[in-house]
Amino acid sequence: MGAAKALDKASEGAKGFETVGKVIDKVGKATGIVSVIKSTYEAVQNPTTGNILKATLDITLVAAKVNPLIGVAAGFLDVSGAKDAMFRKLDQEIDTFQSNRVLDTLRVDPNRVNLQ
Repeated sequence: MGAAKALDKASEGAKGFETVGKVIDKVGKATGIVSVIKSTYEAVQNPTTGNILKATLDITLVAAKVNPLIGVAAGFLDVSGAKDAMFRKLDQEIDTFQSNRVLDTLRVDPNRVNLQ
């Protein structure tokens, strides 16, 4: 009898984990879809390299139906602004690289340029 009760309790615990898994799956999908809508809108309004890559990443994550925890993590990064900051930094680095290429082509010393 003790073993049967233990198995019943284990079964109840497994059902609890199954429910948590379903909730995480739904939250992951919802945050992924919200991220796709937001990043796609930003890419259309301001088509920088960073915004286009961010939208592509979000669409790929949702389309690939990756682990729901990744969807939740991506949603958290989106809400916290960390993902935006990362892709903004990418845009800045690309702009700096392109500006330096132009200055190099014109044989201008970038240290002597004072932009205000």
